[in-house]
Amino acid sequence: MLRNVIIFRGGLYLLNKEVVLIFVFYLLIVSLGILGVVHSQSVEQNEKYLFISPSYVNDVKLNWTTSVWAGVLGIHGTIAALSITFMGMFVNQVSNYSESGFEDICKSLLLSRSNFLSFSLNSIFSLLSGVILLALGGGMIAYVISIALSLFFILSYGLMYLKLYNVTEKPTIIREFLFSDLQSKGEGYYSSNIHLQKLVADFDSCCEKLSFIENGWSSDSLALEQHTLDIFSGRNKLLLCGICVQCLKEIDEIINECTGGNEFKLRISLNFYQSISYSSFNIESKKGMYVDEKIILRIKTILERALLTRNMLPEEIVFYHKYEQAVINNIRSSLLKGDEVGIDFGVKALFTLTEKNDVIRTISSLDHSFGFSNKKNRIDSTIFAMFFEKVSFELMTSGDLKKAREVMGWIINLGRYLYTEDYFYEFYRIICRSLHDRARYGFGDDDFSMFDLYVHTTRQNLMARNYMAFELNTNFLTNELRYLEHATDGESLSVIENKMVQCVKGIVTLILIRLIYLSDNEKQEKDEFRNLCNYLKSWTNAAFFEDVYYREGTYDALFVIPSEPDFDASRTLREIPDYEVTSISISNDTYRAIAFLMTQSPFNSNNLNSIFIRDKKEFLENTAITTYQLQSIITYLKSDDFSRALEEIEKGSSDKSNRKDVSESLEGVVVEKLNLLSQFVVESELDDGLVDKYKNEVAVSFEKHLGRILDVNSLPVSDAISGDTSFYIINKREVMSSIDGVHYSMSGGIYAERGIYNWAKVVLNKIKLKHKNVKEINSLDYLPTNKLITINNMVENEPGIYRYNKGLRMNDYEGVLGLGDAGLYYMDFENEFLFKKGSNLFDVVIDKVTEENIESIGGADVFAGENPFLYALMSLRVNLELIERPNYNFYFLSLEKCRELTALSNRKAHLSFDMGTGLDGSQNIS
Repeated sequence: MLRNVIIFRGGLYLLNKEVVLIFVFYLLIVSLGILGVVHSQSVEQNEKYLFISPSYVNDVKLNWTTSVWAGVLGIHGTIAALSITFMGMFVNQVSNYSESGFEDICKSLLLSRSNFLSFSLNSIFSLLSGVILLALGGGMIAYVISIALSLFFILSYGLMYLKLYNVTEKPTIIREFLFSDLQSKGEGYYSSNIHLQKLVADFDSCCEKLSFIENGWSSDSLALEQHTLDIFSGRNKLLLCGICVQCLKEIDEIINECTGGNEFKLRISLNFYQSISYSSFNIESKKGMYVDEKIILRIKTILERALLTRNMLPEEIVFYHKYEQAVINNIRSSLLKGDEVGIDFGVKALFTLTEKNDVIRTISSLDHSFGFSNKKNRIDSTIFAMFFEKVSFELMTSGDLKKAREVMGWIINLGRYLYTEDYFYEFYRIICRSLHDRARYGFGDDDFSMFDLYVHTTRQNLMARNYMAFELNTNFLTNELRYLEHATDGESLSVIENKMVQCVKGIVTLILIRLIYLSDNEKQEKDEFRNLCNYLKSWTNAAFFEDVYYREGTYDALFVIPSEPDFDASRTLREIPDYEVTSISISNDTYRAIAFLMTQSPFNSNNLNSIFIRDKKEFLENTAITTYQLQSIITYLKSDDFSRALEEIEKGSSDKSNRKDVSESLEGVVVEKLNLLSQFVVESELDDGLVDKYKNEVAVSFEKHLGRILDVNSLPVSDAISGDTSFYIINKREVMSSIDGVHYSMSGGIYAERGIYNWAKVVLNKIKLKHKNVKEINSLDYLPTNKLITINNMVENEPGIYRYNKGLRMNDYEGVLGLGDAGLYYMDFENEFLFKKGSNLFDVVIDKVTEENIESIGGADVFAGENPFLYALMSLRVNLELIERPNYNFYFLSLEKCRELTALSNRKAHLSFDMGTGLDGSQNIS
């Protein structure tokens, strides 16, 4: 809790309330004494000695009091001076036997617990008030009060001396004070964090209730104009400590009144207990929108009132950070000195301080404290291992195993930074026994945190190429860890068995990544390559597999492909620099690992076999493996890369392996997968959202193509339209959500184009028997418009003709329309044809193929033996009705004329070449 303090404006002075009371008390005594002297003339003669010195009233009987008073004040002053020396000596002695990092804290703690400030002020003010009263001629009342205060000081001095002497004789007392204070400061910081969380929650809740004020950062900031508000300009050191909810409501009302909420918001991002400069205030508006400066000024003014600030951090936070730094300094110093007792003290202090707080954040500061030096092996590995064990014990005792896993993993990673490979191995060898015990017997934890920690450190040892430590992991996980808890059904795996399979697969994946990198690297390190091959043999033959190879659950776990790429592991093992951009797929690496684990060879006898995948359907459901992933594994099994890898690990392994059997078995799984997919597609409904998207794609494309020949906006509308309908068969998966990791792209644009051509054919068929007025032209300049249909009449094998097509091109190879000679016929579609349209220009309907609608497209024979229910049926009805005329006009460009125009165009292109620009070899090009 905050102590009662008085803060003067500007925060320059901070006084304890007790100090002020002491000052006021002695000021009152002095004032009353002076008042008594001043008004002594108004009292009777026989009572004046009470208010003024007896020597002034010639009272011989009491004249001795003045000398006694002066003598007592002299003794008082002497003892007060001596107290400074003695107290300093005691405090320095306490500092000498205080733990490293806590010297200053123990000093201040000793002084505060002894009320040394109050003692010192009482000694000074009581002496000063006595001197003032004596000098001004105070009477017997002042004498008695001054003597009493002096005697009280002398008695207090004696008690203070005994207390401090007792502390120096029994150092455990100050340690008890320290741990009590550590706990108190930790609880105070915890309370401040609770208050901070409440502030954040209240602010978030307030913003949710307001319409025009939002918190956080905008995800669409580029589409909006932002006006930054500079709150408390020039006073960025102020700390934000609260918010006025009523003021925010007032701002919300102002925005609503002045703008009507028209694309106008105030966005606030606050960081409480930090400098106001870490918070942001922006007015967001639609681009191009005018924002009145008066409104901005009003918002800014109210916002200044809404933000509650202070000059300094709360006392709880300041003290906690101070104690936190002292703990870190103490642990660091003890580690460097090899002080076991100091480490005991530091660990106990750490967990006392962080009992209710985040120990992970505190202990991570230890990393920063070592980060300023690159010197290795400065800490004895035995001492650092002892530190690890003590922290682990405290964490395990607390029962929070997730936190224990994180902190223990962090300390091990710190060891990688502090030590070279040999020294790290010494440290890791010491802690390995406890890690093994916790990994083996820590299964009472539902999350298996300790096993996960061990697997994590195994991965890290491999990635950091701490091979001696990794060998310890390999021996434990592949040889010692067996007979794990089984599932009750006999086929599936228990949680820990599943984790073990995933662990083996993951480690084999990483080993293969490194092996392949070394194999491709010209500067291959032979020893490392040979060691990795031996590790690979150990992991592929993990003794654990003997207990589970015949269970279906083993293969369910083995064939799960990780969805998230492990960029860190891949880049580290392949030694890819941070600045280099590369494409990495952990899935491809996992395919290799599965292939190695499943393939029996001279170096692999783990008995894993795909014949134990007895229920393929259940296997596919449990693994969610896709066809592409299965095909990738099969492809790798059959590849030369796999053969080469087997041979590099052990000669003759490729020819003696059963990889062909494995690939054939997996191909059977692929067939089952495809059958299941087909069945699923047949039974599934269409996705309404994708259907709407498909219709929209058809609509956009259809209007685009129709706009090339017709201005539909100018057509008259009729309620009775006899439109033309065409049907199309589309793949059902185009309008279904992703299946098997694949989503088919939509072909709406293709079918829209087909719809336009089909509709145009229907229209042209209606004029087949009509009279046609053909006007021959010599060039395209004679065409009246670009909204045309070009009919290639009996034109074949003429490559240069395409350049004379305008608008929509149709081919009439057999002259069905009876237009006449071969050539290009242009029809002014917009002016020659009169249409009326329906309320909707066209209607698109998409349904899955059923027994009821299959006959509308000619029955199942249309699908040429394929399953019709794997498709969807789309109907496109064009609501345009032709108003027929007795005759129609065509523009005709003959085939011969086209050839002449082409030849002329080619000749002009040849003649337009400037010979002066040709290169003859005499020029230099720079």
